[in-house]
Amino acid sequence: MLLTLLDALRDKKRRQIWTPTQATGRRGEGLAHRHLRRLGYIVVARNYRLSAGDAEADIIAWDGGDLVIVEVKPASPTPSAPPTAPSTKTNAEPSSA
Repeated sequence: MLLTLLDALRDKKRRQIWTPTQATGRRGEGLAHRHLRRLGYIVVARNYRLSAGDAEADIIAWDGGDLVIVEVKPASPTPSAPPTAPSTKTNAEPSSA
């Protein structure tokens, strides 16, 4: 409850500095980061950019021996789906690299 209130206050402050889209994206990233940590992931980087500057990963984390790269896409300022619900079936499946 307290963390939700703090998220809302931080989001309000960011909206004064950033565009609403940027503030919503940052809030979504913060919620995803906290959710992954609760699940036991070890977050090693946030907003990681390649040196070429042409790509960014929102969150990079370890889940046991698996390296997980997360791209956060908040649906709206007040998401109605739980954080574990993928937006599409493709997003739910691990990519083969």
